[in-house]
Amino acid sequence: MSFYAAAFGPGEIREAILKPDRDLDPRRGTTTVVLPNSTTITGIPRNEDNFSLQLQTSDGTFRLLNKAKIVSITYHGVTGMPTDYASSLTATELNDLLSFLTEAARSVNPNENPRVSRVFEDGDE
Repeated sequence: MSFYAAAFGPGEIREAILKPDRDLDPRRGTTTVVLPNSTTITGIPRNEDNFSLQLQTSDGTFRLLNKAKIVSITYHGVTGMPTDYASSLTATELNDLLSFLTEAARSVNPNENPRVSRVFEDGDE
């Protein structure tokens, strides 16, 4: 359920929620593709190699595209994740979210990340 939370501690998870575009590889963020018929598709790259690009659009649809038939690819360098959680979530809501993610990660593999034992308040780490 939460593979990210299984790999990182509460402070790192909090930072990823509050600043989702920080240190983002542009090829992993929102991408726009233009096809020869002028169709524009925007989504998040899920798989890419020298010959194809698979995008997941905001409605969850996966589009497998032949790179030889793509007119242009623009990597925007931003995630599809909202960037206003610092102002839209209360401290309690953020801590509840962190607790949920760490508990979900623990339920997937309880021994994988012993650092996920409790959610820390800012500055407690």
